[in-house]
Amino acid sequence: MSEEAAAAANWSKASRQWSLVASPLRPDAGDIAFVEGIIGRWTAKAGRAPRALLLGVTAELATCAWPAGTRLTALDNSQAMIGALWPAPGLAEGARVVCGDWRAMPLADASIDIAVGDGCYTAAPYGDGATISREVARVLDPEGVFAIRTFGSPDRRERLEELADAVAAGEVGNVHALKWRIAAVVQPSVAAGARLGDIWIAFQALRPAVARMEGGPGWSEPELGTLDRYRDNDLRFFFPTAGEFRAVTEPWLVEEQRSQGEYPLAERCLRYVFRRR
Repeated sequence: MSEEAAAAANWSKASRQWSLVASPLRPDAGDIAFVEGIIGRWTAKAGRAPRALLLGVTAELATCAWPAGTRLTALDNSQAMIGALWPAPGLAEGARVVCGDWRAMPLADASIDIAVGDGCYTAAPYGDGATISREVARVLDPEGVFAIRTFGSPDRRERLEELADAVAAGEVGNVHALKWRIAAVVQPSVAAGARLGDIWIAFQALRPAVARMEGGPGWSEPELGTLDRYRDNDLRFFFPTAGEFRAVTEPWLVEEQRSQGEYPLAERCLRYVFRRR
Protein backbone atom coordinates (compact mmCIF):
# COMPACT_ATOMS: atom_id res chain seq x y z
CA MET A 1 0.00 0.00 0.00
CA SER A 2 1.36 3.44 -0.94
CA GLU A 3 1.94 6.08 1.73
CA GLU A 4 -0.95 8.11 0.32
CA ALA A 5 -3.28 5.10 0.36
CA ALA A 6 -2.24 4.19 3.90
CA ALA A 7 -2.96 7.74 5.07
CA ALA A 8 -6.37 7.69 3.36
CA ALA A 9 -7.22 4.35 5.01
CA ASN A 10 -6.17 5.69 8.42
CA TRP A 11 -8.23 8.87 8.14
CA SER A 12 -11.22 6.91 6.90
CA LYS A 13 -11.07 4.71 10.03
CA ALA A 14 -10.43 7.75 12.23
CA SER A 15 -13.52 9.51 10.92
CA ARG A 16 -15.68 6.50 11.82
CA GLN A 17 -14.29 6.51 15.38
CA TRP A 18 -14.55 10.27 15.91
CA SER A 19 -17.59 9.99 18.19
CA LEU A 20 -15.49 7.88 20.59
CA VAL A 21 -12.65 10.39 20.77
CA ALA A 22 -12.45 13.00 23.55
CA SER A 23 -10.11 15.78 24.62
CA PRO A 24 -7.27 16.28 24.27
CA LEU A 25 -7.50 14.71 20.80
CA ARG A 26 -10.55 16.76 19.86
CA PRO A 27 -11.40 20.32 20.87
CA ASP A 28 -13.75 20.81 23.81
CA ALA A 29 -16.20 23.59 24.64
CA GLY A 30 -13.40 25.76 26.04
CA ASP A 31 -11.38 25.46 22.84
CA ILE A 32 -14.43 26.42 20.80
CA ALA A 33 -15.14 29.39 23.09
CA PHE A 34 -11.52 30.46 22.59
CA VAL A 35 -11.95 30.48 18.79
CA GLU A 36 -15.36 32.14 18.97
CA GLY A 37 -13.89 34.89 21.10
CA ILE A 38 -11.30 35.59 18.40
CA ILE A 39 -14.01 35.60 15.72
CA GLY A 40 -16.19 37.96 17.76
CA ARG A 41 -13.39 40.43 18.48
CA TRP A 42 -12.21 40.50 14.88
CA THR A 43 -15.77 40.97 13.57
CA ALA A 44 -16.54 43.76 16.04
CA LYS A 45 -13.37 45.61 15.05
CA ALA A 46 -13.76 45.11 11.29
CA GLY A 47 -17.50 45.72 11.21
CA ARG A 48 -18.11 42.91 8.73
CA ALA A 49 -18.15 39.14 8.45
CA PRO A 50 -14.76 37.52 7.87
CA ARG A 51 -13.27 35.60 5.00
CA ALA A 52 -12.33 32.47 6.91
CA LEU A 53 -10.09 29.45 6.36
CA LEU A 54 -10.35 26.16 8.26
CA LEU A 55 -7.27 23.94 7.99
CA GLY A 56 -8.85 20.49 7.96
CA VAL A 57 -12.50 19.59 8.41
CA THR A 58 -12.77 19.60 12.21
CA ALA A 59 -16.53 19.79 12.72
CA GLU A 60 -16.30 21.68 16.01
CA LEU A 61 -14.49 24.55 14.24
CA ALA A 62 -16.56 24.41 11.08
CA THR A 63 -19.78 24.83 13.07
CA CYS A 64 -18.73 27.36 15.70
CA ALA A 65 -20.45 30.76 15.83
CA TRP A 66 -19.36 32.27 12.54
CA PRO A 67 -21.33 35.47 11.90
CA ALA A 68 -23.84 35.61 9.08
CA GLY A 69 -22.14 36.33 5.80
CA THR A 70 -18.89 34.55 6.68
CA ARG A 71 -17.16 33.08 3.63
CA LEU A 72 -15.71 29.89 5.11
CA THR A 73 -13.40 27.63 3.15
CA ALA A 74 -12.21 24.34 4.63
CA LEU A 75 -9.01 22.91 3.14
CA ASP A 76 -8.05 19.26 3.65
CA ASN A 77 -5.94 16.87 1.58
CA SER A 78 -7.86 13.73 2.59
CA GLN A 79 -10.90 13.01 0.47
CA ALA A 80 -11.80 10.25 2.96
CA MET A 81 -12.01 12.73 5.83
CA ILE A 82 -13.93 15.22 3.69
CA GLY A 83 -16.40 12.54 2.68
CA ALA A 84 -16.89 11.39 6.28
CA LEU A 85 -17.08 14.74 8.07
CA TRP A 86 -18.35 17.26 5.53
CA PRO A 87 -20.84 18.82 5.60
CA ALA A 88 -21.20 18.86 9.38
CA PRO A 89 -24.66 19.45 10.89
CA GLY A 90 -25.07 23.15 11.63
CA LEU A 91 -22.56 24.31 9.04
CA ALA A 92 -22.72 28.00 8.16
CA GLU A 93 -24.56 28.80 4.96
CA GLY A 94 -22.23 29.11 1.98
CA ALA A 95 -19.33 27.22 3.56
CA ARG A 96 -17.31 25.21 1.05
CA VAL A 97 -14.64 22.54 1.21
CA VAL A 98 -11.61 22.14 -1.04
CA CYS A 99 -9.37 19.09 -1.27
CA GLY A 100 -5.92 20.63 -1.31
CA ASP A 101 -2.48 20.95 0.24
CA TRP A 102 -1.71 23.23 3.17
CA ARG A 103 1.81 23.62 1.77
CA ALA A 104 0.48 25.15 -1.46
CA MET A 105 -2.91 26.62 -0.68
CA PRO A 106 -5.15 27.36 -3.68
CA LEU A 107 -5.91 30.80 -2.24
CA ALA A 108 -4.87 34.31 -3.21
CA ASP A 109 -2.42 36.39 -1.21
CA ALA A 110 -4.00 38.32 1.71
CA SER A 111 -7.41 36.77 0.98
CA ILE A 112 -8.15 35.41 4.50
CA ASP A 113 -9.15 37.36 7.62
CA ILE A 114 -9.33 34.48 10.12
CA ALA A 115 -7.56 31.12 9.75
CA VAL A 116 -8.22 28.36 12.29
CA GLY A 117 -7.07 24.79 12.78
CA ASP A 118 -6.69 22.01 15.32
CA GLY A 119 -3.60 19.82 15.58
CA CYS A 120 -2.57 20.62 12.02
CA TYR A 121 1.17 20.77 12.64
CA THR A 122 1.08 17.31 14.23
CA ALA A 123 -0.61 15.80 11.18
CA ALA A 124 2.07 17.17 8.82
CA PRO A 125 5.75 16.17 8.76
CA TYR A 126 7.80 18.53 10.91
CA GLY A 127 9.85 19.46 7.86
CA ASP A 128 6.69 20.84 6.26
CA GLY A 129 5.79 23.00 9.26
CA ALA A 130 7.75 26.00 8.05
CA THR A 131 6.10 25.80 4.63
CA ILE A 132 2.64 25.67 6.23
CA SER A 133 3.48 28.72 8.36
CA ARG A 134 4.73 30.57 5.30
CA GLU A 135 1.55 29.73 3.39
CA VAL A 136 -0.69 30.82 6.27
CA ALA A 137 1.21 34.12 6.45
CA ARG A 138 0.87 34.53 2.68
CA VAL A 139 -2.91 34.11 2.58
CA LEU A 140 -3.58 36.16 5.73
CA ASP A 141 -4.69 39.74 5.36
CA PRO A 142 -2.36 42.21 7.15
CA GLU A 143 -5.11 42.60 9.78
CA GLY A 144 -5.89 38.88 9.84
CA VAL A 145 -5.37 36.35 12.65
CA PHE A 146 -4.47 32.67 12.80
CA ALA A 147 -5.73 30.54 15.72
CA ILE A 148 -4.30 27.05 16.10
CA ARG A 149 -4.27 24.38 18.80
CA THR A 150 -1.09 22.32 18.86
CA PHE A 151 0.02 18.95 20.19
CA GLY A 152 3.54 18.95 21.57
CA SER A 153 6.24 17.11 23.49
CA PRO A 154 7.87 18.11 26.78
CA ASP A 155 11.49 19.22 26.76
CA ARG A 156 12.45 16.12 28.76
CA ARG A 157 11.26 12.86 27.23
CA GLU A 158 9.24 10.71 29.59
CA ARG A 159 10.28 7.06 29.97
CA LEU A 160 7.73 4.31 29.40
CA GLU A 161 8.25 3.07 32.97
CA GLU A 162 7.38 6.54 34.29
CA LEU A 163 4.27 6.60 32.16
CA ALA A 164 3.20 3.19 33.47
CA ASP A 165 3.52 4.50 37.03
CA ALA A 166 1.45 7.59 36.11
CA VAL A 167 -1.31 5.45 34.61
CA ALA A 168 -1.40 3.17 37.65
CA ALA A 169 -1.60 6.21 39.92
CA GLY A 170 -4.57 7.61 37.98
CA GLU A 171 -2.59 10.62 36.79
CA VAL A 172 -3.12 10.32 33.02
CA GLY A 173 -6.77 11.32 32.76
CA ASN A 174 -8.04 9.23 29.88
CA VAL A 175 -6.90 6.90 27.13
CA HIS A 176 -6.78 9.76 24.63
CA ALA A 177 -4.24 11.67 26.71
CA LEU A 178 -2.35 8.39 27.05
CA LYS A 179 -2.05 8.10 23.26
CA TRP A 180 -0.23 11.40 22.97
CA ARG A 181 1.94 10.74 26.02
CA ILE A 182 3.01 7.44 24.46
CA ALA A 183 3.66 9.25 21.19
CA ALA A 184 6.11 11.60 22.88
CA VAL A 185 7.85 8.58 24.44
CA VAL A 186 8.28 6.58 21.21
CA GLN A 187 9.12 9.52 18.95
CA PRO A 188 12.90 9.29 18.38
CA SER A 189 13.03 12.86 17.07
CA VAL A 190 10.54 15.40 15.81
CA ALA A 191 11.89 14.92 12.30
CA ALA A 192 11.18 11.18 12.48
CA GLY A 193 7.82 11.57 14.20
CA ALA A 194 5.88 8.97 16.17
CA ARG A 195 4.79 5.91 14.19
CA LEU A 196 1.25 4.85 15.13
CA GLY A 197 2.28 1.19 15.09
CA ASP A 198 4.94 1.96 17.69
CA ILE A 199 2.34 3.69 19.87
CA TRP A 200 0.26 0.50 19.73
CA ILE A 201 3.25 -1.68 20.68
CA ALA A 202 4.08 0.55 23.65
CA PHE A 203 0.42 0.52 24.69
CA GLN A 204 0.58 -3.28 25.00
CA ALA A 205 3.41 -2.89 27.51
CA LEU A 206 1.16 -0.59 29.55
CA ARG A 207 -1.78 -3.02 29.58
CA PRO A 208 -1.30 -4.11 33.22
CA ALA A 209 -1.47 -0.51 34.39
CA VAL A 210 -4.36 0.31 32.05
CA ALA A 211 -6.33 -2.71 33.32
CA ARG A 212 -6.73 -0.94 36.68
CA MET A 213 -8.44 1.99 34.92
CA GLU A 214 -10.63 0.02 32.51
CA GLY A 215 -14.33 0.78 32.72
CA GLY A 216 -13.85 4.18 34.33
CA PRO A 217 -14.61 7.51 32.64
CA GLY A 218 -12.32 7.92 29.65
CA TRP A 219 -11.26 4.27 29.81
CA SER A 220 -14.28 2.44 28.37
CA GLU A 221 -13.81 -0.58 26.16
CA PRO A 222 -14.90 1.30 22.99
CA GLU A 223 -12.51 4.16 23.78
CA LEU A 224 -9.64 1.75 24.38
CA GLY A 225 -10.62 0.11 21.11
CA THR A 226 -9.79 3.29 19.19
CA LEU A 227 -6.16 2.21 19.51
CA ASP A 228 -6.83 -0.81 17.30
CA ARG A 229 -6.35 1.23 14.14
CA TYR A 230 -2.81 2.05 15.29
CA ARG A 231 -1.75 -1.60 15.03
CA ASP A 232 0.73 -2.13 12.15
CA ASN A 233 0.00 1.43 11.04
CA ASP A 234 3.00 3.16 9.47
CA LEU A 235 1.46 6.64 9.54
CA ARG A 236 3.45 9.10 11.65
CA PHE A 237 2.44 12.12 13.68
CA PHE A 238 4.88 14.81 14.75
CA PHE A 239 5.12 16.31 18.25
CA PRO A 240 7.49 19.29 18.53
CA THR A 241 8.66 20.84 21.76
CA ALA A 242 7.70 24.47 22.29
CA GLY A 243 11.09 25.52 20.92
CA GLU A 244 10.78 23.29 17.86
CA PHE A 245 7.33 24.68 17.14
CA ARG A 246 8.63 28.22 17.48
CA ALA A 247 11.35 27.43 14.92
CA VAL A 248 8.78 26.68 12.21
CA THR A 249 6.45 29.59 12.98
CA GLU A 250 8.56 32.55 14.12
CA PRO A 251 10.08 33.49 10.73
CA TRP A 252 6.58 34.10 9.28
CA LEU A 253 4.16 34.51 12.18
CA VAL A 254 4.11 36.73 15.27
CA GLU A 255 2.68 35.14 18.41
CA GLU A 256 0.08 37.35 20.06
CA GLN A 257 -1.52 35.02 22.57
CA ARG A 258 -1.03 31.61 24.15
CA SER A 259 -3.33 29.65 26.48
CA GLN A 260 -4.43 26.14 27.35
CA GLY A 261 -7.59 24.25 28.25
CA GLU A 262 -8.52 22.36 31.40
CA TYR A 263 -8.62 18.74 30.16
CA PRO A 264 -5.97 16.02 30.58
CA LEU A 265 -2.63 16.91 28.94
CA ALA A 266 -3.79 20.46 28.20
CA GLU A 267 -0.29 21.70 29.05
CA ARG A 268 0.94 20.02 25.86
CA CYS A 269 -2.06 21.18 23.78
CA LEU A 270 -1.46 24.90 23.62
CA ARG A 271 -3.73 27.37 21.86
CA TYR A 272 -1.97 30.11 19.90
CA VAL A 273 -3.05 33.27 18.15
CA PHE A 274 -0.71 34.58 15.44
CA ARG A 275 -0.57 37.47 13.02
CA ARG A 276 1.55 37.55 9.90
CA ARG A 277 5.03 38.97 10.33
